[in-house]
Amino acid sequence: MRALQHNFQRAVLLCFMLVLAACSEEAKQEVNTDPVTLFSWWLQPENKTVKAQIYVHDSAKIDWDHPSDDHLIDGRDAWYVVGSDLIGAMGPTLVSFAQEADALELAAKHGGRVLRFDDVDLYVLQEIGQAGHQYAEDHGKQIRESMGVGDSARD
Repeated sequence: MRALQHNFQRAVLLCFMLVLAACSEEAKQEVNTDPVTLFSWWLQPENKTVKAQIYVHDSAKIDWDHPSDDHLIDGRDAWYVVGSDLIGAMGPTLVSFAQEADALELAAKHGGRVLRFDDVDLYVLQEIGQAGHQYAEDHGKQIRESMGVGDSARD
């Protein structure tokens, strides 16, 4: 993605909103991405000085399989579930909520643990990455089996 410019052109990645403000309140750039990608970007030291307003979906109010941007909340105030069995567009992900009770309910039903914005660090992202590798391996096995190709065909 190009460096921030004075006209702050729009860049779209996926389904999570981050609004960057520099120069003036009127100058904004919207970047849409998933929560894991957002935190991967946000946790880089050079991005810590960027003035940013971060929005995430309130997952208690969206259809997980067909999310929309109708229910966005301040990402710094959100509750996040990591390690659940819910799969996002990019594989295992963070699930965001406005209310702690909703996050705890999801964790009780689908596994995982509840974190706050400042609790999400590179170790959490590494955990999600490792889960992603396992998900890809398991999903690949399911696809091979559905096509009638066993693991022995890979050897």
